[in-house]
Amino acid sequence: MDWNIGLIFIVICCFLLSQFLLKVKSTGTRILMILFGPYVLSFSLYWILAIFEGKSSEHGSWSGIFIYPWAAAGIISMLIGLFVFSRVKERKGDNA
Repeated sequence: MDWNIGLIFIVICCFLLSQFLLKVKSTGTRILMILFGPYVLSFSLYWILAIFEGKSSEHGSWSGIFIYPWAAAGIISMLIGLFVFSRVKERKGDNA
């Protein structure tokens, strides 16, 4: 998988998953999910693809170059998604 394709996939997934975070009532749980959710998703995507390619020993040295930027972009997109979906939720509440 190309670096850019993985980045786009993580960003889209985290943006869409942020909609479900609005249903979480606990602030601490929400913060933990914002911080660790994109990392777990990035880590899983990278290593699942490395295992399927059959070159997992070669991919070990490159993992940080892929996982950490993907996770950082995921956190940013999750925060943007929370902002957007909370505004949409407020507007629906005002009109109802």
